[in-house]
Amino acid sequence: MEVVPDYNNDPIYSKIKPKLLNSYWTAFQASAAEYDIDLSSIEDVSFVSQDLSGSTAGIANGSCENYVLILVDETQFRNLTTGEQIFLMYHELGHDVFNASHDGGGLMAPNVRSIEYTLFQKEVRDFFTGEDYVEWTEEECEYIRDLTNKKGLNCHRNGSLRD
Repeated sequence: MEVVPDYNNDPIYSKIKPKLLNSYWTAFQASAAEYDIDLSSIEDVSFVSQDLSGSTAGIANGSCENYVLILVDETQFRNLTTGEQIFLMYHELGHDVFNASHDGGGLMAPNVRSIEYTLFQKEVRDFFTGEDYVEWTEEECEYIRDLTNKKGLNCHRNGSLRD
């Protein structure tokens, strides 16, 4: 019998443990490595559990900085499907690691969603090959730094862009 690939039997995603948030970083690094991108030099990576109020599940709070800081409301996060959890974490890591904006769409589209495994794989490929992401400009980074420094927040609410 042929095994249909999905999140549960994928060699990378199947190793994710939702209660161990850092396992998403390990998966993100493994995905990047498949496209010859070495993220091993990034050492300042933190996932902080906190109440983000409302229905916000996660926020990238290290965008345009020299660290990765993902804030996670674990109550909201646990209510997401496996696909939504992986999508959210890859999306937020895309902001913090690559300073990727929402402009490229795909993985960086500003709406958290559960997508079919094969489409997600395409979005991951398009992201890591640079086909489908746009880096924030320095002006946008200044705005983001100002937001995160003053409010301790970044740009996401309910999986959408917040101005």
